[in-house]
Amino acid sequence: MFAQTTAPRRLGLRDSLMAWINRAAPVHNVKDAPQTDRDRRDFMLTMMEDHPHAFTSEADVQCMMHLYPGRF
Repeated sequence: MFAQTTAPRRLGLRDSLMAWINRAAPVHNVKDAPQTDRDRRDFMLTMMEDHPHAFTSEADVQCMMHLYPGRF
């Protein structure tokens, strides 16, 4: 006989994978796409102008994209 447990069920690898696959994709609004693209470009250009020493290579730009994912 096995004892019943009241401990919460731990998520396994399969459950974690399914949760990752089923998460909602970001909504892409085609109507606002040009303005959003301009805002993203302006943000990047402003950062590069204000801090030129911080962007000496492509890796620096990629790091910024990771730090500000909502802007890219």
